[in-house]
Amino acid sequence: MPTVTATSNEYTRFMTEMFDENKKVKVPSAFLGGFFGKPETGAVTHFVTDAGTIEIDQMRVDGRRLARLVNRDGTSKDITRQETLTADKYTNIVRQWPLIEIPASISANELLQRNPGDTPFDIKTQQSRLLGKATRLHREAVNRHMRTWEFLARQSILDGEHDMILGTANADLKYDFYRKSTHTFAVGAKWDIVGTDIIGDFDTAISLIQQDSNNFGDYGALVGVAGMEGLRKNTQMKAEADIRRYEFVELGERPINLPSKFQIYVDNGFALAGKVRTYQNRTVYLFTYDLTFTDDFTTPGVDTETKWMPTDKCLVFSPDARCDKLFGPPNRMPITDVERQWFAEMFGFNMEAAPMPDNVMNPSTFDMRAFYFDADGSREAVRLYTQSAPIFPTTESDAFVTMTGLV
Repeated sequence: MPTVTATSNEYTRFMTEMFDENKKVKVPSAFLGGFFGKPETGAVTHFVTDAGTIEIDQMRVDGRRLARLVNRDGTSKDITRQETLTADKYTNIVRQWPLIEIPASISANELLQRNPGDTPFDIKTQQSRLLGKATRLHREAVNRHMRTWEFLARQSILDGEHDMILGTANADLKYDFYRKSTHTFAVGAKWDIVGTDIIGDFDTAISLIQQDSNNFGDYGALVGVAGMEGLRKNTQMKAEADIRRYEFVELGERPINLPSKFQIYVDNGFALAGKVRTYQNRTVYLFTYDLTFTDDFTTPGVDTETKWMPTDKCLVFSPDARCDKLFGPPNRMPITDVERQWFAEMFGFNMEAAPMPDNVMNPSTFDMRAFYFDADGSREAVRLYTQSAPIFPTTESDAFVTMTGLV
């Protein structure tokens, strides 16, 4: 057996407090927290534990059509054009619930090693080391779940659908919320061409929202960084901004009076960049979002760094759009009281009251009812499982327009 020799200096060491980067790096929530589950839009949040499939009904109505006038005696040919209303025209979506599962393991040998932050002189039991490791693994698992939630919410907002399996091209493995195809379009001229009519592009997008979703009022636009660069350099935008006493465009450091219904986007991570008044007298508040995420499915086996908001796209939206949050059941046999007791004795916290992560950008997006915690073990190791089953439908899917090809 090797001999370990300690020098005298080892007894005069000073250890600083541990730096844990997990507590500093915030879990993003801009798309999920900004758009989904807002009660003021009529949005709902459901937690489902005993259903194998999910059905989503979307009923649309033409909110602009007028009634016809006809002659009372029926002699006019117009009487043949009289419409009979038909109720219950709707789209039905039926899919299985998705599943996110993250396993994590702790071996008996690890319980003989110190945890990060412990000093060499701390007397720790194996049980206390197990609790520390389980807590850290649990929090990291929850953080990864929520980053995936944000990715799915992003897909739903930008595309009107989101994956059941990340990176799939199979339509049967997507949740399609039936956004009209016209609500994703390539702009006629790139925004980095100095004379492009960007204001006209905003009017085109807003007209689609008003006609197809019946939402009106002020609007928001989330602009990719390359699109924003083109917007700032655009000569027509500059001309509109430079007209004295006419404030059609406001960009830069000048304070902008942001309506309260748009504050939620700033609170969840978007940056307010400006305001535009369009030719048709519509007000559009401009936002940017410069954070990134890492995935390994764009190029299998390789970590790919991607911006949350694609650089060459612009999302135009109504802040009044309803977007729901749905969370499905776990994929396991029912948990017994014996299993609950074993879990609590082993890890020091209950399955239904596990430690909450402290680095979620918007804590209101975190709800313990959406998670399922479980574990099993042997003499030499334990294995923890964290599951969730999220679906984020853009219930008013036509309240969003994605403009592409800005640069």
